[in-house]
Amino acid sequence: MIDTREVGGGSYPSPEEKMKCYQFEFNATISGYGIVYAEDEYSASLKAEQGDYDDILDTWGMKIEEITKIEEE
Repeated sequence: MIDTREVGGGSYPSPEEKMKCYQFEFNATISGYGIVYAEDEYSASLKAEQGDYDDILDTWGMKIEEITKIEEE
């Protein structure tokens, strides 16, 4: 028999039995920046607002405003 605890195997703590995992959906405010290809600033703004952008490069400052759904996994 090999004791794997000496090399780290089986040494990870398990969650307390009373704890359960919950998945939740939420509405939040967030800031960020991305890129969109367009002919001019006005068209770029419209495309971005309609979700027709090419990439979101970075986000920050997310704040959860409201939990809209929560359920046990």
